Amino acid sequence: MRTEFRLAFRMLIRRPVLSIAVVATIGLALAATTVAFGVVNGVLLAPLPYRQPDRLVAIWERNLAHGGTRNVTSPANFFTWKTDLKSFDGLAAMIGSRPR
Repeated sequence: MRTEFRLAFRMLIRRPVLSIAVVATIGLALAATTVAFGVVNGVLLAPLPYRQPDRLVAIWERNLAHGGTRNVTSPANFFTWKTDLKSFDGLAAMIGSRPR
C-alpha cells in the first residue's frame, strides 16, 4: 500500500497540470452533486409546510372555447366555490401564477 501511494505522489509531481485538472474536476463534480441534492431535498423530499400535505389539491377552470386551456378563476367564482363546496376543508386563491 505504501508503494502505491509513493508511486501516485510521484505521478502527481511529474504531471502537475494533469493533477490540477483532475482535482478541479473532482471538486466541481462534488459541488454539483451537493447543489443537486440540496435542490432535490428542498423541493421534492422535504414535506410541505401544511398540516396534511397529502390532501392538498389544485382546482381551476377550463375554457372549452379556446381548446380547453386553463382560465384564471374570477373572484366571484372563487367566493361561490368557497361558500358552496362542502367537499373541501378550506379553499385559498393564488395570484401571480400563469395558467399553462
